[in-house]
Amino acid sequence: MRLTPVMETPAQEEKRLGSRMLLVPVVDSVLRSGKMARVIRSCIAASLSFLTACVIEVETQQVLSTEAIAPGSECPNGGQRVVSGVDDNGNGKLDAEEQVSSQTALCFPTPRQVLSTEAIAPGSECPNGGQRVVSGVDDNGNGELDAEEQVLSQTPVCFPVPDGDLMLTVSDSARPDDPNSFSSLITALDFLRMRQVRGRVVIEVRSRQTLSEPIKLDDFDGIELEITGPSNEERTEILFNGTREGFTVPDGVSAGTLKWLTIQNTNPEAQSSSGIRVGVGATLAIQELSILDFRFALETIGGNISVPPTGDLTTRTDVRCFSGTSNNVFSVGVFALRGGTIDIPNATVENCFFGFWALNASSVTAPAAIATENVVAGFQATNNSVVEAEGSRSDSNGVGYSAVANSTMIMLGWQGPPTGMMANAVDLQAQDSSVFTVREEGDAPVSCGTVSCDTTTVIRGCQPVTCGP
Repeated sequence: MRLTPVMETPAQEEKRLGSRMLLVPVVDSVLRSGKMARVIRSCIAASLSFLTACVIEVETQQVLSTEAIAPGSECPNGGQRVVSGVDDNGNGKLDAEEQVSSQTALCFPTPRQVLSTEAIAPGSECPNGGQRVVSGVDDNGNGELDAEEQVLSQTPVCFPVPDGDLMLTVSDSARPDDPNSFSSLITALDFLRMRQVRGRVVIEVRSRQTLSEPIKLDDFDGIELEITGPSNEERTEILFNGTREGFTVPDGVSAGTLKWLTIQNTNPEAQSSSGIRVGVGATLAIQELSILDFRFALETIGGNISVPPTGDLTTRTDVRCFSGTSNNVFSVGVFALRGGTIDIPNATVENCFFGFWALNASSVTAPAAIATENVVAGFQATNNSVVEAEGSRSDSNGVGYSAVANSTMIMLGWQGPPTGMMANAVDLQAQDSSVFTVREEGDAPVSCGTVSCDTTTVIRGCQPVTCGP
């Protein structure tokens, strides 16, 4: 604002007395604040005393200010109110006592969201620790989520398991000071299904588990899972109380490894179906197990079961279909069918109708395997299937080795049939364009005991041979 004293003209002088009363309220309405008001009053006094007038030239400056609008009826997601007004005192901002020209509400189309993170210590939520990502509304626009601001979501992001294994232990009761301890095998598996765990995970089962439902090994994407007992000398018992199945692997699932466990049906009268069952296209590794009292102890339908090589030939997989005789009940110890494959060295099968059986374009590889007590048919390949039983032995009550319907039996390293009380009724049976290989071509033949065959079969390495083309 600029105030300029001037001399009156005759016309102004004529009207001075009348204009004097008009001038005061006009000026008083322009500004009433501080130092400027005193200057204006001085100018008015001068005009009255010295017959002069003040020509008041007001230079106004508009300024803007903003204030937050909380979410509500005016702006559902909050916003900013833009206020314009006259900066009377020239301090560059709109003070409370200064005139407001307009107010405009600018509403946010969506909540102004910001993220913050906080550490998660290793524990049940994240075994290897992690970060919790918190999303919220930045009401005050400072770019941070303050304590009083609204939280929309909290998401734990767990760090992947490092190069070392994640070890979970299962015992009678979980230890409160050990976040990796669980009170049951089922709880440990449910934990893995819920959490974002990756890499190799070992669940060590340290105490007997009695279960009333099968264990399905699935939903473990990105996990290389191993369920194990403490050692081969301390195989932990997993007892299934009359359930139809023990461990099952659904179609297409790579289920990891079962190791150093005794898997047993504790209610044989229920005639449970499978101790371990692997579906089509699924895989499972086993090592040094005891599978007891299931009608089909180890079974795959179009999948793969294998024993990783350990170099230790003193450890075995023990299979039993029933605790008593099984001659009157259809049962199989090791069973691959419909394109399934089983690779199981150093296995012993007892009290099963069939010991090792490959059926319908399947294969069983069982080097150094033994079919013994109360087994009716030791090793059987049926309908375009293959059984490789190098260095094996069959002490069955019926047929030791059988290949039927365009199947192959490989018995390299076989030491000949048992004698005395362990003798088979038929040592070798070959039918319908099947092939037996007992010795490599050029090796000395062995006595094959009692042989049953037809003219469509080939038997290599037996002496004498009374059948074949």
